[in-house]
Amino acid sequence: MKTKLLLSVTAALMLAATTLSADSINPKELKAIENADVPIHSYYGFDNPHYKISKKDLAYYKSIGLLPEHQILNKAVKKHSQKLAEAPQEVLQALDLTVDAMSALEKGKTKAATVSLEAATKLFDTTLKNNPKLKFVPVDVDVTVIEHGISLTQAEKIKKEALRLLQQDRTQDALDLLMLLRNQLSIDTSYLPMELYPVATRTALEALHQHKGAKTALAILLKGVDTIVHTQIVVPIPLLIAQEAIETAQKLAQKDDTKALKLLQVAKEQLALAHIEGYLPASADAYKSLTGELDKLMSKVKGGNAQKADYEKSRTGCSALVDHVAKEEAAALAHPQMIEGDPHAKAKVEEANDKELFKAKIDKEAFQKEVEKDLKDTVK
Repeated sequence: MKTKLLLSVTAALMLAATTLSADSINPKELKAIENADVPIHSYYGFDNPHYKISKKDLAYYKSIGLLPEHQILNKAVKKHSQKLAEAPQEVLQALDLTVDAMSALEKGKTKAATVSLEAATKLFDTTLKNNPKLKFVPVDVDVTVIEHGISLTQAEKIKKEALRLLQQDRTQDALDLLMLLRNQLSIDTSYLPMELYPVATRTALEALHQHKGAKTALAILLKGVDTIVHTQIVVPIPLLIAQEAIETAQKLAQKDDTKALKLLQVAKEQLALAHIEGYLPASADAYKSLTGELDKLMSKVKGGNAQKADYEKSRTGCSALVDHVAKEEAAALAHPQMIEGDPHAKAKVEEANDKELFKAKIDKEAFQKEVEKDLKDTVK
């Protein structure tokens, strides 16, 4: 899978550009963050990741039975990328064939392209015949991890310092600091619109049968590529850790309250971190409700009378924040105007800023006319 190049802001650059106040994060703390090398992984590459989590924190997580961070992320990615595994294989094969056809057309090999497009068209037709209601098929998933190993205390100091810089109109310096608070899992999915892409494939094949040349057929296929829809969902890493901590604590109910209490404390701190980093606004009802439930639960655990059922509200509350992402993505695909919401769990369509373009992509009749117009223009 392809991965996206991320902009890394080095501690050295920030130290050179920013004068830190006495009660803010100091140069030694900032240098210790070592944010120059932000780890980037595809969802196949979580086996031996190099994360910024400290050895001390890693050892503590292990002592209380919490999974290492990379395993928590791996679980989340597998859950969200399951849709790709469930995509009709015929569609994926047909897409590959159209890519082969484009490669052949670039070299002027119309016969090879014709063979690929005939096979692709047959696969698309069979798939749509078996499932005529098929709209969008996921064909590619890219995953990017952005995390800097920022502790809650460091995050609070960074935010305070950034606010001080903004008050001095030093916006760019503040932005450099705020980049350190990005702590997320971004999952980008490409969807093939089954009402449009096969139209381009079939039209390109017809152009070859009519001996209109490689250039014409390739132009039509490229028009089809432009119909592919891209979505992005963003899941804060602290939320994933909090979710895992609560679920692990629930399993220890009345078995090991000491460890369970430590796990709940980790969950509470991670929720606070997500709030400081801007993923969970303090005004959000979900944040207030969940932290309140955690406080009640921790009191019961301390009293030795917490049952498994007592964990349920906290568990479902945290899971709802994470699972909301998938629902937002589905809504964005159907209605690109429905992508607004709290940044704790957001999904967006790439073309959301140009809603008319998105609507055009899902308008079969409009697309057919556009392809026919381009075909005529190319022939001229």
